[in-house]
Amino acid sequence: MYFIGCKDSENKWVRPPFKAEMLFFIINRRIYCFFVPLHERQKTIFQQIQVQHFRHMKIGIYCSANDNIDPDFFAATEELGRWCGKNGHSIVFGGCDFGLMKCVSETGKSAGATIIGVVPSIIEQRGKVSKILDVEIPCDNLSDRKDLIVAQSDVFVALPGGLGTLDEIFTVAAAASIGYHNKVVILYNMKGFWNSTIAMLNDMQGRGFIRGQWNERIKVADTLEDVTKLIESL
Repeated sequence: MYFIGCKDSENKWVRPPFKAEMLFFIINRRIYCFFVPLHERQKTIFQQIQVQHFRHMKIGIYCSANDNIDPDFFAATEELGRWCGKNGHSIVFGGCDFGLMKCVSETGKSAGATIIGVVPSIIEQRGKVSKILDVEIPCDNLSDRKDLIVAQSDVFVALPGGLGTLDEIFTVAAAASIGYHNKVVILYNMKGFWNSTIAMLNDMQGRGFIRGQWNERIKVADTLEDVTKLIESL
């Protein structure tokens, strides 16, 4: 287990005492982290090394933490987790030990994926943190968690989920639409789960409320094969 952060006077994990970007390196299956102050965000040697060494993707996965949902969603999520592990990808997620979060992290881990959990303090206080994390990144709240997952991931896959998952999807897309990053989020449309969301986006597009095309930043995949093709095309 690797913790990214530092301890305060009460021996609790907190964010570093300065604003920084966290750059991860996976070398021989060990995790290395460098803190790079934000005022040095130019093309540093660390960023160059990051590009050279991360041939495999860090995949941010958004999904439900509920257990009482369609069993078919769990089966499809297991397939995604296994694919991530077998292909050497890392999984970045919200760090919970329930629902599809638990499912994708456990199957990914068993297949060889590195599991990176971004864990808000309230999740830790409630004892709901995944027990199989390779890297735990503690944070204060859900807003911090969203920012850290976006910073640490190369691409995002949204599985069936609720309000939190919707929030995460549109955070990624909105930030991309105004130039904060060039990352995409893939809606894994298991059993048509995202059909109503897609219809809403099309309606908003038709009414002129979305600049450009929404599917430039939000992709749709109906099958695991579609998901993998989109990821491999990046």
